[in-house]
Amino acid sequence: MTFKLNYRTGKVDDFVSLYYPGEVALGLLMYGVRQGDEAAVDSCVRILMQLADVRRPQEDVPPDHWALLATSKLFHLAAQGNVTLDPDTRVFLYYHGAQVTEKIRRIAAESPEPQGSLVDNGQCCSIATRLEGLTAMQPWLKQEEYPDLDAVNRLIEDGVSYLIDSQYRKGDSKGGVPWVSRHHPASKTREISPEIRIDTVQHSISAILGAQANLPTR
Repeated sequence: MTFKLNYRTGKVDDFVSLYYPGEVALGLLMYGVRQGDEAAVDSCVRILMQLADVRRPQEDVPPDHWALLATSKLFHLAAQGNVTLDPDTRVFLYYHGAQVTEKIRRIAAESPEPQGSLVDNGQCCSIATRLEGLTAMQPWLKQEEYPDLDAVNRLIEDGVSYLIDSQYRKGDSKGGVPWVSRHHPASKTREISPEIRIDTVQHSISAILGAQANLPTR
């Protein structure tokens, strides 16, 4: 959850990830519910509580989309009665989710680039992961009457449009999402800009599906 271990050499480098704890929490939650493993579900809650506790006094928290995904899934399963979640714990985790949401919004607001580019470097993977987090958290922000919900909804709409407009429209790469949006100034200066990575495509699809899931039913 913290370091990268080179299994060939047995050495640990100094890489620190801000996001993998939330991914671990989500995995434990999904496993725990499917297998009836209460210890795994409890581990998920404790991981999310630890993240929330560490970040609560911080003015600048990371845009941790995995924590938002895990929190949203936990709330959903609790609402269905599949897991038990203490009301105080839920409030604490909601606050953390709102904190991360605010961070994503600030980053987007500070970006001088085109509307919908949630980051200043135009990297589609970063845009997509933030959208995954926002779309996952949006129903709970709505339920709790988050004061800037309209701004979150606009950010999601603009971000999804930006991702879709970034796709290649023809050629062998048709449908692929590049590392840097074709409409971003950096796409002409960065050598890796046209590169298509599976994680960029995966996160983009997930973000768009998340946004679709939140559309009003007719």
